[in-house]
Amino acid sequence: MTTEERLEKLEWELARAKRRNRHLLIFALVAAGVTVVAAAWIGTPGTVRAENGAKAPNIVRANGFILEDADGKVRATLSALMDGPVLGLVDGNGRVRAKLSVLSDEPYLGLADENGKVRVILGALKDGSALRLAGENGKPGAELYVAKDGPTLRLYDENGKGRVVLNTAKDALGLSLYDEKHELRAILGAGKAGPRLGLVDENGKTRVTLGAAKNGPSLQLYDENEKPRAALGADKDGPSLYLYDATGKPRARLAVAKEGSGLGLRDENGELRAGLSVLKDGPGLGLYDENGKPRAGLSTGKEGSGLCVFDENGNPRARLAVAKDAAALGLCDENGKPRVILSADKEGSALDLSDANGKRIWQAP
Repeated sequence: MTTEERLEKLEWELARAKRRNRHLLIFALVAAGVTVVAAAWIGTPGTVRAENGAKAPNIVRANGFILEDADGKVRATLSALMDGPVLGLVDGNGRVRAKLSVLSDEPYLGLADENGKVRVILGALKDGSALRLAGENGKPGAELYVAKDGPTLRLYDENGKGRVVLNTAKDALGLSLYDEKHELRAILGAGKAGPRLGLVDENGKTRVTLGAAKNGPSLQLYDENEKPRAALGADKDGPSLYLYDATGKPRARLAVAKEGSGLGLRDENGELRAGLSVLKDGPGLGLYDENGKPRAGLSTGKEGSGLCVFDENGNPRARLAVAKDAAALGLCDENGKPRVILSADKEGSALDLSDANGKRIWQAP
């Protein structure tokens, strides 16, 4: 049985005990009459003697007692119920305001307001202790439960819906927030790995997570299917941003490091298809085929700009370079060896042809 179920059972027991006060009053009147008859028959009450003649203590045995004030109003009741003993304290209007009981070997204290609504319940359970505070409508407003694993605090709204749960364990601390429908909407946790915040939509799907781990903070955004769509992180190397498609596969990555910044684009199979980087020497662009092989590269720097085109094996087949005072075009064979070089500078232009071994076979001029 959960703590909430036990507390609700106690509320029911307290209400049932109120109804029994009337029965106890009748019992007390009958018992009083029996006592008078017994006293007349026995004589003046005295010390009960044991069989051996020794004095025995005075003992009164009964299933219930009722205490009245000077006006004859019931102000306290003590009864032995099936589930355990109950002590009730009654105000001047005849309403039970406090109950002390031991039900199923677990002690409870219940306090009620002037309207008979149970407002406070304190219990010492077998697996921990619990405290419930209720509003004027009798619905729970707050609960504190202390178990072996740690304490838990629950806060409720005016309708008795749980809205806040705070719990702590040996290695972690957690805070959960619920909406008016008692649907979980936010979770804040703090454990050995660091604090973490999760935001949940009205359908119970996690949409945002924010964490601060040892290697750096991170932010993740999810779609309505709980698939990751964006992730932002920052570690010792620098910040990075990931974008994902509808299936949760990474399609774009933007990163900033000490050496520079870069953007990578991937296809639906996770293969890198385009990369843009800005390094110390200058920016560069790389294009790749469906097998991840480089097919084109473009770069520019202080010395000039260059374009390189590759075949399906990743071997360079054409190179174009433009410097301050010259430009050159090189064509390569399937092995990546230059076979044709066309160059031009302020002195003029030239054409060189080479064989497969790199030996020049023709030159002009």
